[in-house]
Formats: sequence, C-alpha cells, structure tokens
Amino acid sequence: MLPRLAEVRAHDNLLQHGYKVVMFLDVDRFDLEVKMSRCSIYLDMKDFSNLFSLAKFFNEQIVYQLQKYSQDEVYGEPMRLQKN
Repeated sequence: MLPRLAEVRAHDNLLQHGYKVVMFLDVDRFDLEVKMSRCSIYLDMKDFSNLFSLAKFFNEQIVYQLQKYSQDEVYGEPMRLQKN
C-alpha cells in the first residue's frame, strides 16, 4: 500500500519542525506516529476535499469498519503547522 500525498506532506512537515515521525504504510489503524518527549501521538489521516465528502465516507462504512474509531481518541479538523 502506498502512502497518499497528505501522509507524505504531514510526515515531511513534522520532520522539518524537528519531530520524530514514523510512517506506517500497511497498518489500517493509523498512518503516522509522532514521537514526543514522554508519549506518542498516532494520526489516522483522512484526505478529503471537504467535510461533506468525509461525512459521506463514514456514513458508507459498515459497522465493523467503524469499530476502530470507538476508542478513547481525539478527532479534529486539519491544522497547519506554523513556524514560531
């Protein structure tokens, strides 16, 4: 499985900002691991042109495919890293 452009861009951007990042190409649970000083943050990237397309994607999933999203996780809209 090849990474999509969003994963590659996020990986490269995080590396440029000094984060340690691992890209998982064949794991369905998450795409990137961002290693922090005391913990890791796992990102499951969804690359859609708008929120309606993202909602449609989730609405078309079968129940067992959505189970991985029922864990104690935080979801949010895309953020852009800014240099200080």
